[in-house]
Amino acid sequence: MTARAFDAIKAQLAAPNYAALPVLWVEEYAAPPTGPDGGMVPWVLAEVLFGPRDTHPGKAGARLKLQVGVLRCFVHVPKGSGAGVGLPLADELTAALDLKDLSTSEPGELVRLENASAITGDDIASDLRGVYDITLVSVPFQYFHR
Repeated sequence: MTARAFDAIKAQLAAPNYAALPVLWVEEYAAPPTGPDGGMVPWVLAEVLFGPRDTHPGKAGARLKLQVGVLRCFVHVPKGSGAGVGLPLADELTAALDLKDLSTSEPGELVRLENASAITGDDIASDLRGVYDITLVSVPFQYFHR
């Protein structure tokens, strides 16, 4: 079931919903993308974390289940590009994710993205910190399913 929620979120971070930066997923990540000249380019590393699931009362087979989670997107811009580059890119990503209701491949299921927020600074842990300035866009979500 969580795979359907993951797929719905992943689709929201793909064209035509979002195409400003390449998005790599933690599960598939091998190396940062490069530009045509082989140089560093801005990009996003994304991951979906699922939390606890709660089952609401009802008849068997009709019980509503609610699972919470968080989508974390790490916007990477080459070091020295400055906040003038990273923050607008994070804002664009936030706009693509903020307060969206996403359908899954299963009728009646819904992934509700809540308020997206961006955090920048040296508190974001990454082995790429010395090479990239990183802004974290965090989006809590609720996954409703049966």
